[in-house]
Amino acid sequence: MGTVTIGSKDGLAVQEARRRIELILDPPSAEIGATYQGKVVNVTKFGAFVNILPGRDGLVHISKLGQGRRVERVEDVVNLGDDIAVRVDDIDQQGKVSLSPVGDQGGGGADPRRAPPGRALPRRALHLLGHR
Repeated sequence: MGTVTIGSKDGLAVQEARRRIELILDPPSAEIGATYQGKVVNVTKFGAFVNILPGRDGLVHISKLGQGRRVERVEDVVNLGDDIAVRVDDIDQQGKVSLSPVGDQGGGGADPRRAPPGRALPRRALHLLGHR
């Protein structure tokens, strides 16, 4: 338990500071089955963390990124800062949020210039896509 004091000559700034502090103390809850547009805030070997609500991140495990295909590296599908639509699959007892990509993302949302793992794009395809 503690006390937070906000001081400013600008009343709107005080209200915004209070709103932000309240979001930290009581972040909004995600709902199982709900779809959110989020931003990738961290990429690890095992998946991507996506911010779906203020103060609320969830994990898209690497096994869910390939739409049934094996993904070698998370960065083959998503990168830090990418916007991605996700669905909440589960929230465990500790509040950890498990997510899945929605729509054509997660494999289908990968850079079209990248070939599936183990296959290289032909040079002509790279040229047509603007790469040399």
